[in-house]
Amino acid sequence: MKQKGTIVTNDGQIYDLLKNEEEIKAKIKELARRIKRDYSHANNNKPPVLLFVAKGGLYFGIDLSRALEAIDFVHDIDFVQLRRNYPKDENTPLVDILSWPQSDLGGRNIIVVEDLIDRGPSLNFLYKNLALLDPSPANIEFCPLFIKDHHDKLLFKVKYFGWIVGPNWLIGLGMDSLRKYRGLRAVYQSRTLQ
Repeated sequence: MKQKGTIVTNDGQIYDLLKNEEEIKAKIKELARRIKRDYSHANNNKPPVLLFVAKGGLYFGIDLSRALEAIDFVHDIDFVQLRRNYPKDENTPLVDILSWPQSDLGGRNIIVVEDLIDRGPSLNFLYKNLALLDPSPANIEFCPLFIKDHHDKLLFKVKYFGWIVGPNWLIGLGMDSLRKYRGLRAVYQSRTLQ
């Protein structure tokens, strides 16, 4: 499928193609091979859990899960949904948990799958809450497809990721603009900072 080189959104923002579908598929296969290599020792009675961060992480997460299935890597999936609220006159958001995983995560290897690490407070909040579980997870790793180069200090190391990008807004593969464009199979970057 050929992707458009440029998209103009309803609000007049111009987005240029950043990563096409083929580049994204290749990167996801590479990440799947790395995860399989690193977790080849995992106990199949307690396989690693891919923890998708909804909503954006679902698109990348499903593609990553399919890539792992294709190379016979046993894993479970689950979901968490967070919401950021920015109180008036504050730069730091408050984070709420809207939905928590249903799986027993104690003693499990968890790979948090997200579309993008933008600033980082939501995933820092998630990391703290996962680390406080009793019994605690065996391991917590993060796997975003993109990391913005200007994020806040993270409380965790990012072991798996696709690409580091600049500060411009991204759309496609789970990332949206005004609740649109999540379903694009390619990723586009705004020409201007928003």
